[in-house]
Amino acid sequence: MEWLALDNAPLRLSKLKRVVHLKGFASNLDFEDAETAAAARSVLRWLRAAAVDAIVWDGDDLDSSSFTHVVDAAYRGLGVALVAFKYSGDKATFEKSWDGRRVLCVLVDDPPVLQTGDRHVRLGVSALYATRA
Repeated sequence: MEWLALDNAPLRLSKLKRVVHLKGFASNLDFEDAETAAAARSVLRWLRAAAVDAIVWDGDDLDSSSFTHVVDAAYRGLGVALVAFKYSGDKATFEKSWDGRRVLCVLVDDPPVLQTGDRHVRLGVSALYATRA
């Protein structure tokens, strides 16, 4: 696990050439379900065909019922780099969740009080800015 301040991210991330930002459901996905499993395989095939070298996401914790299950499968099966954007205050749970994996985690200052959904929007916008996507 490597931690990077948001201000330092654009220069560091500029070295990545084929970056994909993934968004998805953080819970309640059943990868035992045939259609869900087929969709996950389709995403992995697309990532391989596109020769993606990095996946960026909003820092959701790794969970077997989350889209992060597919992020982890891409890391393990395709060797893509992982870049997460996470609020500083959520660092401990993220680190525990993704333990044992090489993740570059860009720390974003904790926001002022926002609506729940706005927290993820702010992370996503920070990620788009930092990767110049």
